[in-house]
Amino acid sequence: MILARAIKTNYIIVEWLQAKDPKSEIYQLNHLQTQARKRTFTIDEVSIIQQLLASENEYWAVRCGALILAEDYIQAKKILAEQSTESQEEFKSYPIYNLLTLHE
Repeated sequence: MILARAIKTNYIIVEWLQAKDPKSEIYQLNHLQTQARKRTFTIDEVSIIQQLLASENEYWAVRCGALILAEDYIQAKKILAEQSTESQEEFKSYPIYNLLTLHE
């Protein structure tokens, strides 16, 4: 019951953030990972993931998160391994990392 309420609250917050800045890649990743925990992606959501992968975003964590959502776990792990220990630890604190650990 508490977990279900926490998930619902998280979903509301993610939706609110994305409405505030729909172009934010971080908010898009947050929205998509929430959906990944509930169901398979729609065609539109797969398109967003592909756009994130094709973007020239210099922030490696966005690409790593998009790879996780695209279920390209090998490439995501490779990108993560290329980062400093401190950056790896920070990424491992993000909820999206849990989706990667489910496939180890």
